Amino acid sequence: MLAEVEGRLQVLGESTRSRHFKELREGLGHKDLRVAVFGEFNRGKSTLINALVGYEVLPRGLVPTTGQVVTVAYGSKNQVRVRFLNGSEQVCSFKEINSFVCLSQEGIAREDIDEVEVTANSRFLRSGLTLIDTPGLNDRDAQTFRARNAIAKADLVLLILDARTLLTQLERQMSIDWLSRDLGKAVVPIVNFMNCVDESEHDDVRVRLRHWCESHLPKELSRPWFEVNALGALRHVLGLPGSTPPKDDYTELRSQLQKMSTNTRRGLQRRSRFRQLLVSLRETQSWNRRLLAKLREDAARVEQERNALIHDLNEHRRRFEANASISRDRACVLARKVLDKGIHFLVNSAFKGESKTRLEANAQEWYTTILQQAIRRIEKKAYDYLIKLAGDKLRRPSPLTIEERMIIRSRIEVDTLEPISPSGEAYGLGAGIGATIGTFIAPGVGTLLGAGLGAWMTYLIGTKEPDYAAAYSDKAREHWDSDSQTVINILQQQYDARIQELNQEFDQRLAELSRQRPQGEQEMHERINLDITLAKATEYIQSELGC
Repeated sequence: MLAEVEGRLQVLGESTRSRHFKELREGLGHKDLRVAVFGEFNRGKSTLINALVGYEVLPRGLVPTTGQVVTVAYGSKNQVRVRFLNGSEQVCSFKEINSFVCLSQEGIAREDIDEVEVTANSRFLRSGLTLIDTPGLNDRDAQTFRARNAIAKADLVLLILDARTLLTQLERQMSIDWLSRDLGKAVVPIVNFMNCVDESEHDDVRVRLRHWCESHLPKELSRPWFEVNALGALRHVLGLPGSTPPKDDYTELRSQLQKMSTNTRRGLQRRSRFRQLLVSLRETQSWNRRLLAKLREDAARVEQERNALIHDLNEHRRRFEANASISRDRACVLARKVLDKGIHFLVNSAFKGESKTRLEANAQEWYTTILQQAIRRIEKKAYDYLIKLAGDKLRRPSPLTIEERMIIRSRIEVDTLEPISPSGEAYGLGAGIGATIGTFIAPGVGTLLGAGLGAWMTYLIGTKEPDYAAAYSDKAREHWDSDSQTVINILQQQYDARIQELNQEFDQRLAELSRQRPQGEQEMHERINLDITLAKATEYIQSELGC
């Protein structure tokens, strides 16, 4: 179950949290009793560890010096192993540890170090104990973060207090809220510097401690708290001149930690480690649910925006479909007007008054040129109608290609025309006039000769050159009607095709919007699965703890 939590966190890219659960899971079977020494700076944490181990393995002083988490475990060799964030390692002696774990003059810890591990050939540690020295609080957030991660791996926390400033607000908050409730740790107060408090005040200090411990902390060892003189104990362990055996609780504390029964140790380990897992599971679930709520909120907003876009697009499409037919008809009406103006200009301006020779040479070219000009104008105006129809929500439609599709095969040719002769009425009228004149000159024969002469004169005067301009105009109109209809047909086909293209774009956009999913949908799905897994893991841990 816990491995599944790690895997789901890894899928979400939460490698740090995944690694945290992996360490907790693997730590369930760790045999050593891991004891974290914790507290505000200058409380004597490093001094107490040195005294318990029997060596000065850690730097100590009157100012806060430790900026790294240092693990002190049993080893056949007395040495320090420093692991760096880049994966490299360095081994050094106890005397060289200061350069790795001590703060700079500005109070800043080195940021290139991942872990510092001390091994000491100590009888105290050989019994299966691992001590963890943590950076003092009230320094920097980075150091507090390191301390928190170290304590998460501990089975028991020795909270170092200063009898002279007993139970500051931060210490009360740390022990009750943070260590016990938030981290689920077993906490044992260790009161240092009792020797620096006037003996007349000892009872007051103890009464205050007893009341506080009974109210807030369960008794994890034989005593609710221990009073020690860490520096005095260290001096005695090191055999320094003038040192005397401790007369406080140091010896009892050391003995209880070292000689804890197997059942007591296992019970403490199991309870502390499962409580830490439970706290971490609940904390992770709370964090995950906050993110999940935010993802759901974002998804609802995106869905609302998507629905609004779909609505707007459908409304635009409705208006588009209503206007498409009107726009098409307008384009066709315009085309007919342009074509009518073209043929009118051709026959009344281009052909009018032209000779047979010029018409034979130029009529076809004039016809083609004017028709092409009309087609280009029709294309431009019709395309303007399409762009207006598309509006600002659709891409620009592809241009019309009527001119490319229009193959002008018309041949405006006129055969040789016969001269235009007078009509029968003109002949009759001429003959009558001639006969009348002949009668006055010579009745009888004169009348006949006058009639014939009048008819002949009428023929000579009435016969004239054929009207080639009119003939070419008639031919041009004949072809123009056919070509105009072809232009209109092509215009209608292409206009309909462009409308269909724009309709397809509506379909495509609507389909894309329908398929669109919130960007965090996959993450939301994974976090829902993580929440389910965390709930199952929490239920399992609670059953193990008997909650």
